[in-house]
Amino acid sequence: SGDSIELVEKIISKGTDELGRKIALISVSGMIDGVGSRFKGSGMVYETSRRLHQAAADEKVIAVIMAIDSPGGGLTASDIIHTEVLKVKAAGKPVVVWVGNMAASGGLYIAVGADWIVTSPTSLVGSIGVIMQHMVIEELLDKIGIDVSPIKSTGSKDIGSPFRKMTSEEKEFFLDLISSFHDRFVGIVAEGRGLDEEKVRTLASGKVYTAEQSKDFGLIDEIGYFDSALKKIKAMTDIESPTIIEYGAPFDFKKVMK
Repeated sequence: SGDSIELVEKIISKGTDELGRKIALISVSGMIDGVGSRFKGSGMVYETSRRLHQAAADEKVIAVIMAIDSPGGGLTASDIIHTEVLKVKAAGKPVVVWVGNMAASGGLYIAVGADWIVTSPTSLVGSIGVIMQHMVIEELLDKIGIDVSPIKSTGSKDIGSPFRKMTSEEKEFFLDLISSFHDRFVGIVAEGRGLDEEKVRTLASGKVYTAEQSKDFGLIDEIGYFDSALKKIKAMTDIESPTIIEYGAPFDFKKVMK
């Protein structure tokens, strides 16, 4: 099919299902980073996309549990992984998320693609918003006698440069960019959670919420532990004893031969 080499399955819990049906456990842990796609790339984008795609393509995998524990990260990286979650659902396979410590910002962006979200009682959820850091070192350079004089073909070519303060027009430009990304984030949460967009906008202050608050707001479905997520999957798939697997790196025969 031209896909990347398949990842190796590791059995976490052996089930007794007569048809050999499986649930894939896929973890999203730490900062959400990386570039590329499931075909080629690096970081979490590449690793998680591959796992989600393999689960979607495997007829024996009937559902996915995503264990999310992330403070967020890159907007594009989160968006790509979120899209891969939707593809698993499009393949007719339920996706249930279980949140450990937190699903904040990009972690929530990914989670809302699922059918059901369970958080532990002490989880933090939210931080809906987009941030861009900008540092200016112009005064420091003045003190040590360094003058930066860019030669540019057009006025905005050095927009966002740390070597000078932004003009009011440039600040407005970046605010418009951030605002459009923020709108997309709000829309993704509203669509994923079946919430009114205006309600999500009131929640999108950048704050994080407790598990109880998140449930009241409709950001999550249930407060519980991993077993709660597994119980929900079993109910959604009507399967009693599935085998639970996770994916490891592909076996590289050439490396072994060396």
